[in-house]
Order: sequence, then structure tokens, then C-alpha cells
Amino acid sequence: MATKKRSFSAGKLEISDAALPLVLLAAARLMLLMSQTESGLWGYGDSIIFFELSALPGWPYLAHWVEFPPVFPFLSELIFRIANGKQHVFSTLLVVLFSAADVGNLWLFMRIQKKIDPQPEAWRVWTYFACLVTLAYGWWYFDPLAVFCMFLGVDLLLSDRDIAGGLALGVGVLVKLFPVLGLVVLWRQPFRRIVKMGLITAGVAVIGYGTLWLLSPDFTQASLISQFTKGSWETIWALIDGNYRTGNFGPVALRLDAELLSAGQGNPARIPTWLTLFVFGSAGLWGLTQMKKDTPKARMIALGWAFALLFLWSSGWSPQWLLFLVPLMLLVFPKTMGLIGSLVFILVNLLEWPVILSRGWFHYLPVTVLLRTLILLLIAFQFFEGMREE
Repeated sequence: MATKKRSFSAGKLEISDAALPLVLLAAARLMLLMSQTESGLWGYGDSIIFFELSALPGWPYLAHWVEFPPVFPFLSELIFRIANGKQHVFSTLLVVLFSAADVGNLWLFMRIQKKIDPQPEAWRVWTYFACLVTLAYGWWYFDPLAVFCMFLGVDLLLSDRDIAGGLALGVGVLVKLFPVLGLVVLWRQPFRRIVKMGLITAGVAVIGYGTLWLLSPDFTQASLISQFTKGSWETIWALIDGNYRTGNFGPVALRLDAELLSAGQGNPARIPTWLTLFVFGSAGLWGLTQMKKDTPKARMIALGWAFALLFLWSSGWSPQWLLFLVPLMLLVFPKTMGLIGSLVFILVNLLEWPVILSRGWFHYLPVTVLLRTLILLLIAFQFFEGMREE
């Protein structure tokens, strides 16, 4: 009696080219969570500080001041309560939140890349993917949330979805001030559109801060001015001022007293900030006038130009801020400059933190600060040349 043969066909799991990097990034962060100890997740980041701030009694801005805009402190407090005050659960949930933001950042990067070039170069997305997988700044700090708001706002503005774009940038300002620069992509648009988007973005920020001010004026005011009281750090301006330190504040218990900010920290600026703002602001506006076209690529180059000048002007620098600039470089720079420039910029910042400063070797700060400043000047020049050519 003949037996029938059964044939089995293996089903194929097909993942589109667009979805593959997103799936791999999510999987990589999941493996990180599964394989790291609690202290490994903290690393040299701010997870412990976030936990201690969240453990303070009451809500931020209402019962104590914090040095960050309000969105993340409130999210952090909510996560602390969900974790029932357990630090390992809190740290894990933070990494999940930041990882979700970075998956969103990679998705938005690809969307913007497609607007720049209908047939995008694969090396750009895979280099950004490699940065997100390996660079611990993405889960040590909350900057991925701000990058997400900025990219979302810019993507919406490039798609002519103005109201949604303005709202996204407005929320971004309540996460970190940097996303407001996303409005630069409207530089050559009609003046009426620029004003409209500026009002929407500012309106979201005013409503957010205004509500907190009405509820708790003292702690809201202290939170708003905190970043302006700590002097310069980790920049060329800090070396001139004689401030060889990081930008961290003191013990978290200080946040319970709104009066402790009046004295300030560090040496005062030897070169007036208003003067450097005038110089860099004028240079920035002049550079924007050299922009020849109003294409998506030209708009992103203009945004990169704005960020490079902002970081050159800023009295302080935090290494995780490269999360804003590196993807802009990868979106528009030629291949050699994009790859080598991003790699060198990242390595210099890693050398500064955590390699040097975590060991207390503050006397080496001039080396990394001068190197980074030189690199930022080269990056700014590359963006400037791009605006003149595009």
C-alpha cells in the first residue's frame, strides 16, 4: 500500500526594508535590558539623579524645583509611582521609554530622508542605526524624547501639516529648549507662515509654564532660571571663565528650597553672553541668507547650521547633546564627511564623558574642549557650504 508523502512549505517572514532597522533597534534595546545588571543600565548616566529627584516629596515644579523643563520631570515622577519607588523597576521603565523614543527617531529620520531623496542612500540610515544601538547616551539621558519632538515637528512642517508641527515643537520646548530650532526649516517660507508656527509653538510653551506658574510661582520660577545660574561648563567659554567642572547641580535636597539659586555657581562670564549672542546670532542670520533653494535638503542643512552655531555659542556643553547634531549630519553630509565627521565627533565626546571626567581628570578638559570646538567649527562650515551649494 503506497503511503502519501506530506510536503511542508516553510512560510516566509518578510520584513520591509523600512521596517527592518526599526525591528532590529527595538530588539537590540530589549537584549540590553535582558542582559544588563541594574548598575549596568545606570552606567555613567543620570538615572540615579532622575530617581532621587522623583523620590522627593510631591510633584516637580509644585513642591520642589528641577533644572529641566516640565515634561520629563512629570513623566519621571509618574514612572516612579508606577514602579512603587523600586529603583530597578524605575530604571528599566526609563530605558523602555527612551528606547521607544529612539525607535521613533529612527523612523522619523527615514521619513525625512525620503523627503530629501526619493531614493535614499542606505549608509545614512544604517549609520544612524549603529549610533543608536551602541551609543549609551540614548538610554543614560532623556534627550531622545526631545529629539523625537523635534524630528516629529520638522517632519510635519516638511509635509505642510503646520498646526500639528507647531504643536509638536511646542511640546518639545517643554521637554528641552532645543526643539524650538525646528522652526528654522521655515526660513524661506512666507512670513505669515513663520509667524503662525512661532505663535503656536510659543503658545504651547506659555500655556505649560503659565499653568505651573499659577499653581506654584516660586518653584516654577526657580526651575526656569536654574540653568542660567550655574555659569559655564565644558566649553571654550568655561575655560576662559576658569570653570573646570561639569554642569551638574549639587545634592537633590537643594531642590526643596527655591532661594538657593540666588547665589549662582561657578565663576561669572568674562565675556558678556549678550555680546557672544549678538556675534553668533548675526553670523547665523547672515548664513541663512546664503541659502539658495527651498528644498527639504536645504531646510535640513539650515537646521544643522543653526544647531552648530548654537552649540558654539552656548556657555555650557553636555556630551549627550550630540544626539541632536549627528542625525542632521548623517541626513545631509556627503558620505565621507558624514561617516568620519560623526565618528570623530562622537569619540571626542566619549573621551570627555565618561572617560576623562568620570575619573576626575578635569585638568584634561582643555584637550577635549578645544578638539570639540574645532570639530564644531568644521561642522558649521560644512553646513554653511551646503546652504550655498544646495
